[in-house]
Amino acid sequence: MKIAVFEAAGGNPTAICYETDCRKKDYGKLSRLIQKTCPQVEQVGFYKADSPLPRLDMAGGEFCGNAARSFACFLKELTFDQTRFTFKISGFDSVVTAEVTQCSTTAFFCSAAFKDLTGRQKKHKINGKSLTIVDLGGIVHVVVNEDEFPFHETSIRKDMETIRDILDINCSALGLLRVREENAQVFMKPVVWVKDINTCCYETACGSGSIAVALVKGKDVSVVQPSGKSIEVHFRGSTLVLASVMKKIHLPLNG
Repeated sequence: MKIAVFEAAGGNPTAICYETDCRKKDYGKLSRLIQKTCPQVEQVGFYKADSPLPRLDMAGGEFCGNAARSFACFLKELTFDQTRFTFKISGFDSVVTAEVTQCSTTAFFCSAAFKDLTGRQKKHKINGKSLTIVDLGGIVHVVVNEDEFPFHETSIRKDMETIRDILDINCSALGLLRVREENAQVFMKPVVWVKDINTCCYETACGSGSIAVALVKGKDVSVVQPSGKSIEVHFRGSTLVLASVMKKIHLPLNG
């Protein structure tokens, strides 16, 4: 098995496993092993080369916007002259279309288009504090105001369990997004829990979370990630486009 690692907007390192014949039931075990070997990796996906279209399956079967764009950069490296790619990714029924510009041997700019990703929204209140539940199909995000739901990195799993119980949400993956606006900029602190592999991570960047924020605001938005860099979300009719700088990184597991 070989592994390539890409980060999106300066964070959220995604390990893509390829040239492997491992079974889907082993994804969780392999994901935990990779993350134990290299704790910087926040999520793991598996490349299915024998599918009609190139396909990336996340270890927990969830939808991940950054992993989709990492996969596009991976495909770019396989076919250097190509700039436009179509593929499938877990947690999303439609075909993903991505465009990749290679800026250097390790740097890319990637945009990925997700057709008909409308995101069903539901308003809710907890102790008088408003929040919005955004269901993207392969992941559900709970968008809250950071001022009303303070962030404590030491209690992310407990906070996630509490919000799951209160809202009675049962899904393959759940994000809790604390959002604040400052000087016309939007900042986000995303925590993502994945059911099948029971991981709970304060992500350094989150693509699907950025999409959820844009859907709640109902407009194009640039979301500043915990990494300090931004992910752009643009509406093109019923299609949502996610874009940012990307980078291939070399971690100990690659050696």
